[in-house]
Amino acid sequence: MNLSVPEIAPEHLVKLAAMECFASCALTYARALGRNRPGIMPDYWNLNYQFRTLLSSKDARQLSLLFHYGVRITLVRGQQERLQADLLSGGCAILLCSASKLRYFPASMLGLETSGFQHCILVQSWNPRTAAYRVADPMVDYIGEADREELAEAGTRSDHRRQMIYFLLEALPEYEPPSAEAVFGYCTERNWLHFNAAQAIPDRAIPDRAPAESAQDRQQLWSEWFGNRNSGARAFELVRRDVEASPDWPGPALRRWIERNQLTVTSIWKVRQQVWNSLRELQVMTGEQLSEGGVRVKAVVRLWQHLNYQLSKYKESLHPSREQAQELIRTLTRLETEERYILSELNEWGKPFRPVQALEQTSR
Repeated sequence: MNLSVPEIAPEHLVKLAAMECFASCALTYARALGRNRPGIMPDYWNLNYQFRTLLSSKDARQLSLLFHYGVRITLVRGQQERLQADLLSGGCAILLCSASKLRYFPASMLGLETSGFQHCILVQSWNPRTAAYRVADPMVDYIGEADREELAEAGTRSDHRRQMIYFLLEALPEYEPPSAEAVFGYCTERNWLHFNAAQAIPDRAIPDRAPAESAQDRQQLWSEWFGNRNSGARAFELVRRDVEASPDWPGPALRRWIERNQLTVTSIWKVRQQVWNSLRELQVMTGEQLSEGGVRVKAVVRLWQHLNYQLSKYKESLHPSREQAQELIRTLTRLETEERYILSELNEWGKPFRPVQALEQTSR
């Protein structure tokens, strides 16, 4: 049985940071349910390198919505009629779509779509009488209607199947939220495991070339994304490899790469701060742990900010030198070391708070 959700209102909208549309939709849904804790999910410390762009986001399979909010999430591929049936049954959907095909979406925010990134919106209901959907887009503070044609244009895949891809959200009525101690133990372990997860995946050489531009390149990179090949410590390795090769890239490709990563690096350090705040607000750490963790997280944030400054200087150079590239690589290496240390410490601090029943509520 699925619990019906109140109509999403402006006060429910959650916008985490740039490029965080999926998690923002999920948290908006949780807030509408009245099940959200203050702030971001404490296990949302992550790093990916997708489409040669650094991201803090997790893909849907890595979000622990069942544990935190009692929300089951299911990937669905189907025609528009299936989406309508799921909505009429009381579900909500996070729809993968092209932001440029949404009439309300600001043109000034479309910069990353050409690099292969898709947008996500929250589709709450379908009205057969008016043939319109009610949608929410936290990234642009939008709540309103979209007709059948608009959503078909924005959300239908361009391949031969002509399907939509969406994630069905179903709120379970019988849900008891975990204790603060269980959340801390669970989330600190997940953050540590996700940081190290990709290390077990065999290395597959990626050519040192300019950022992918073709549809074939983008399809290959999506395959790597869903194979979880580019996350955690592996992301640092991949971006360092690209930085080392970047002095040989054509000027326009290099500028686009820098501009994309300047935007997303800002999101990364903002999300790092939010995750730390969420962990701190659980009020389970000792004073000494709070002090040490605060210092370490501040160091991580400052390094990400310094990386953004270095990217700005790199962009100003008409022909970046090998030494400039090495400076970026050194900062990325320091970042990996600092992140590994704080996540390892948090994992140790969380060990006393890991009751078996908390870990059994959801799969890793």
